[in-house]
Amino acid sequence: NKYKTAIESVSMERCVGSWSEGVARHRAQVPYSSFAGSPGGLLRDPSVQDLPWSVQIGIRSLIRLRAGLIQLSSRNGKPSSAKYQECFSCTRVVRNATVHILECCSNWEQHRAAFCHAADLPSHAQGGRLALANLPCRANHPAFHHAVQFAVDIDRAVHAI
Repeated sequence: NKYKTAIESVSMERCVGSWSEGVARHRAQVPYSSFAGSPGGLLRDPSVQDLPWSVQIGIRSLIRLRAGLIQLSSRNGKPSSAKYQECFSCTRVVRNATVHILECCSNWEQHRAAFCHAADLPSHAQGGRLALANLPCRANHPAFHHAVQFAVDIDRAVHAI
């Protein structure tokens, strides 16, 4: 166990520079650097092992959402890097689909309300506050199950299209 900790520490020291550069170029609509100061350890978090299996499997979708790997918007039905795109869920033209879906898309109101209730946040939080509460949610946070379920359902809805 001490050996594992030492290896992780040395690896982190050696890789944090290149990680920081990579994160600075991150193309996700909510940059990873806005809610994480170091490489994520969600899968290594010991409290994850105590979670129900369905939540552990769902963490993959949360990681995909954090990394911007879920295509939440398009332009004329095709993936695009245009400044304004259509939300995959409500087809509203938005600038930041991640923030839109997590904060104000009418099709995700129930998920948002459940997360906000568990996180003790106002469900009308905007300006990126709700997205920055949802995306970095830790496994020991009371709203973590809701954050994972939100991400899983978004991931499934995108794949169903």
